[in-house]
Amino acid sequence: MKLNKLFTAFMLIATIGMVACNKPPKPDGPGKDDPETPPVVDSVIATDATVVEVIAVANELAAGGESEEYYRVHGIVSAVQTAPEKLVEYGNCNFTVMDETGSIGCFYINYLNNVKFTDPDQALNIGDTVVVVAKAKNYVNKNTGASTPELTNGFIEKLNRNTYIPEVIDASFADIFALLDELPQGSTTMDAYRVKGVVSAVTTAKDKLVGYGNCNFNITEAGSTSGQEIICYYTNWLDNQKFTNVDDIPVVGDTVVVVGPLQNYNGKPELFKGFIEEIARKAPEPIIVDDDSQLDVPAGTITCAEAIAIGKQLNDRAATSEVYYIKGIVVENATSKSSLLNYGNMNFYMVDALTDTERFEAYQVFGVDSARFTDMQQIVPGNVVVLKAKIYRYGEQIETEGLGKWFVYSSTNTFVPDTTGGDKPAIPEGTQQAIDFANNALNLPGTDTIADNKAYTLGEVTLTVYKASSTSKPLVMTNQYRMYKNSTFSVSVPSGKNIKYIGITTVGGYGADLLSASEGTIAVDSQKDGVWTGQANTITFSNTAQVRLTKLLVVFD
Repeated sequence: MKLNKLFTAFMLIATIGMVACNKPPKPDGPGKDDPETPPVVDSVIATDATVVEVIAVANELAAGGESEEYYRVHGIVSAVQTAPEKLVEYGNCNFTVMDETGSIGCFYINYLNNVKFTDPDQALNIGDTVVVVAKAKNYVNKNTGASTPELTNGFIEKLNRNTYIPEVIDASFADIFALLDELPQGSTTMDAYRVKGVVSAVTTAKDKLVGYGNCNFNITEAGSTSGQEIICYYTNWLDNQKFTNVDDIPVVGDTVVVVGPLQNYNGKPELFKGFIEEIARKAPEPIIVDDDSQLDVPAGTITCAEAIAIGKQLNDRAATSEVYYIKGIVVENATSKSSLLNYGNMNFYMVDALTDTERFEAYQVFGVDSARFTDMQQIVPGNVVVLKAKIYRYGEQIETEGLGKWFVYSSTNTFVPDTTGGDKPAIPEGTQQAIDFANNALNLPGTDTIADNKAYTLGEVTLTVYKASSTSKPLVMTNQYRMYKNSTFSVSVPSGKNIKYIGITTVGGYGADLLSASEGTIAVDSQKDGVWTGQANTITFSNTAQVRLTKLLVVFD
């Protein structure tokens, strides 16, 4: 693809004000033309406003509050959350609108003349120009406590249909990153791009593929050592169909051609809601079975075949009352990176012989002595392991009882994870204090939504969690600290002592690369975990986008 084509596509976006949805869908705002359009419904008196003005009104409302006044917002539809086939059932539509000042979500919006939607053909499209008349609302998510300004309970006063026909444009990685530099954050192109790459990470678990119908994965350029990745998010299968077979899931090393619009997601390129056009599977490497002559195998250990036979006698979704030792050869590790980092357990499949067609699944098991796994290399095909677990039946799949209740009793795997952090600074001498969110270090009964600044003390270390605003309330949970955009936290030690090292363990794409510190420096590795080094009694961390922390290791003297 030539850059002048990229430039043309972007100029079209800029001309029509096209911007698409964030994920999960976030409000995007209105436009600026036709300011004198009178309301169609005489009984509704509305005040002309920009998106940023409506957001200001909503933020002044009480949590969950809704304005008495209606606002008229002119803008471009940048995302549509209501499917066409649901319009008649619901009678209203949820979408995102943007103008030159920002973007905002529009919820429970009726059609023209304030009547209900009655036909799927009335569905809005990205790029449509609209005038929306609705009330401002300070919406509060009941699960997270986060507040979001929105327009609600209104109608479309004016609608001009977008007539642009999107193209599919062949693009290289260089093309995509060149366009990303020109694409506003949070926006999505109307044109789709065809990109070829090698799968470098898969974040959708195999057992979730069919339920979701789509897959999330990353791709890199074949042969490149730049480390540049393109995120493929909500990606459908061949011919833009939903995934219906778990074995279709892409794996690391597969070569794929992905087609989809480009989204600037927090400064990262993302092919959003596209599909796999072609896939060439990576040739499987031959499995070489480990020597298991020194493996610790307790008396009474059973084979995978015996475990499967026992499981088939169970009712569906039932476990044995007895605990078994089960020996097998690992033929596939089906653990996702995010699951490993977040929970420390693994999912893998075992057989008695490589020719076996039935496989026993080790589901959500921990390592030897119930230790958390920290690296995918701790279980690889060819390892011989003994599990200690109850046997569970999940449909036709026979597996260990899940939820991290059981573990690997012994293994031929000798891999030792690097605890020094690789390129990151080594842990210095001093007093260590771990704040292990993944193991509920703060002893919370559930999710703790921070309404006001709150301090937690562990040993001599105090963690203080701050909210930036009513829309940025962080969550301290039983397995992670979820730090939303523009919130902060500080770590401090008693007067006269100084912190000199903080190890920062994060989840998936919500990493330490999004953090900054009030002083000192942060080194980030390829897994997006980080290390702060410096000399301070108190350090305050802020972020540019959501960060999910599972552990802090504080070293001070």
